[in-house]
Amino acid sequence: MKKLMILSLLIITACSKKDDGPSEPNTLRDIYQGTFWIDSDQETLMTFTPDALIHISATDNTICFNVPEGTFNDTDFFGCTFASIVNVVEVEDEDTLSWRQLVSAASGDGCPPQSQEATLTIEILNDNALEFTYFAQGAVQDNIVFTKTTSASFELNNCDTFYFLGF
Repeated sequence: MKKLMILSLLIITACSKKDDGPSEPNTLRDIYQGTFWIDSDQETLMTFTPDALIHISATDNTICFNVPEGTFNDTDFFGCTFASIVNVVEVEDEDTLSWRQLVSAASGDGCPPQSQEATLTIEILNDNALEFTYFAQGAVQDNIVFTKTTSASFELNNCDTFYFLGF
């Protein structure tokens, strides 16, 4: 009987699920959600949420947009119709968010006649700075350092959706 009770206790203990409570944020978007960053020209603000890759706004509020993660088919964007737009995360950890952007050729006047691919990377440099790099056509197209700010922000619910950056 004593062996049976010990065996039962071992089984119950082994099968019990340990609850460590809420887990700590472990991705850049989780960690820096609600933190605002500004470029050196004081013209562009950036922030993060788990439901979009990036949110960007002009400091004068003339434009505000987010870039969603996912695949979007037959998308009308600035008068062009794209058969496919894909934003897929390649790396996301505490210090880095990198995604590949695949954009099909578009129909419409003045629209891109061929498909294009880019890699966009955000890397935390230190507690107060991040670097945004836009790589396309075999070279860095843009590289901007943003610093953390508490004096500027924008309303995320007023932003448009931009399915891709650049091109």
